[in-house]
Amino acid sequence: MFWVLNAPLRLVPTQLLAGSSMPSPAPCISRPVQACEDGVIKDTTKSIEMALVTLIGRLFFNGLNEATILHRDRLLACTLERPAGTGLMTVMNHTSTVDLPFTLGALMPNKALWEARMLCWTLAALDMCFRDPFRAAFFSNGRLMPVDRHAGIEQPMLGAFSQRLANGEWVHVFPEGRVSRDGEMAAFRRGAARVLYDAYTAERAVPIVLPLYQDGSHLILGVKKRIPRIGNKVGICVGEPIDVRPFIASLHSQGKSRDEILTALTDLLFDAVKKAREELRSLHSTAQ
Repeated sequence: MFWVLNAPLRLVPTQLLAGSSMPSPAPCISRPVQACEDGVIKDTTKSIEMALVTLIGRLFFNGLNEATILHRDRLLACTLERPAGTGLMTVMNHTSTVDLPFTLGALMPNKALWEARMLCWTLAALDMCFRDPFRAAFFSNGRLMPVDRHAGIEQPMLGAFSQRLANGEWVHVFPEGRVSRDGEMAAFRRGAARVLYDAYTAERAVPIVLPLYQDGSHLILGVKKRIPRIGNKVGICVGEPIDVRPFIASLHSQGKSRDEILTALTDLLFDAVKKAREELRSLHSTAQ
């Protein structure tokens, strides 16, 4: 089951045990990531893995808990009908390590779940999800790319992720950079803004930005929990798509620096997710 991957992995290859300190995770990510790109790991294998994980997520989020889904049509339009070559960035708050399979399972049609190329890329912590060959292979198959949480926003890993967005692919970002322990949304870090701005300045089709707010995943499987719980009220609200062109053009006309633009974009993303949160919570409070 997918939640087992949250538990510490005890099986470590003997070659990683040499030395007294924790080995560098870099050797563990190179082969799996390259294998995904070179087609050594078949697309069917990746699709089956992603489908199973997201279908389990759907079972728990939609089936065993009481889910409210708002504006699902917005995500379907952006993911399935956007022009070829136009990237999509979805941004969402982060309350559980299984937010992504919950969200994809709840929102995406069955056909998309069985076709890995129709689903999103997202980032995962290098020191957690890529620290040994087994985890690296599993998460690479699931369209996760490593990011060093301690290397700042100018690290090459974010640049590679931004390149996917510029190339017209779908990327999903948790701008908080960590899982919330109480379910409340924390301030956004600027990494998401860097990914978006670099894709915007790549002189290709301007990416679509789509905010989402998810409420209740922490009640199903919170931090340090191992067994999912059922019977909770949960929900997802898909916000309105954002065209960042006039916003960034205005900042350019004001002579804003790159640093100032990234800060402004971070605020824009936060406000958009916050607006989706208010709509979802307003509906929940009215229903009570």
